[in-house]
Amino acid sequence: MRSWVLIAALGVAAGTAHADGDKNPNTAIALSGVGAGVSSALIVASFFTANDYNDINVPMLEIGLGTSLITPSLGQWYAHDWLTWGMGIRVGAAALAAVAVAGEEKTAPCNLDPSMNCKQLKGTGLALLGIAAIAYIGGTAWDVADAGDAVVRYNHRQLTYSFAPIIVQGGGGLAVVGAF
Repeated sequence: MRSWVLIAALGVAAGTAHADGDKNPNTAIALSGVGAGVSSALIVASFFTANDYNDINVPMLEIGLGTSLITPSLGQWYAHDWLTWGMGIRVGAAALAAVAVAGEEKTAPCNLDPSMNCKQLKGTGLALLGIAAIAYIGGTAWDVADAGDAVVRYNHRQLTYSFAPIIVQGGGGLAVVGAF
């Protein structure tokens, strides 16, 4: 009698489980696109909101550059991809830009006020900075373009399983069936 009560209780508790449910690729694309757009807007706005003492709004530029390392990957994070190729490319490009700026400065007369000296990049530093900018934009584009596919990969790797009571000669039990 106890086995029948256990089988009935298991039958009531039986059901299908799915980790998070299917995620929507369009949501991932929107997260990555909007994230990259907001960071880019902060960078561009930093050039238009300068005060009388600077050519650019430095805090806004730093916030835009800092967030642009992460925000294009929001779609992959939605799909539980925490480290992406695009993020790696952007980090590498930022390191290349830092090396280019740190090692290739010279002092020359400023364009707007020749009586003052300004720091300028030499030829090699400018070329490295250009390569870094192209790679950075490419890493951003990679993450935005891959966001929908990341969700498809996530949905395909989810494990679906269910429990079902079974009755066999001499007793009963619980069957576990899964698909992945």
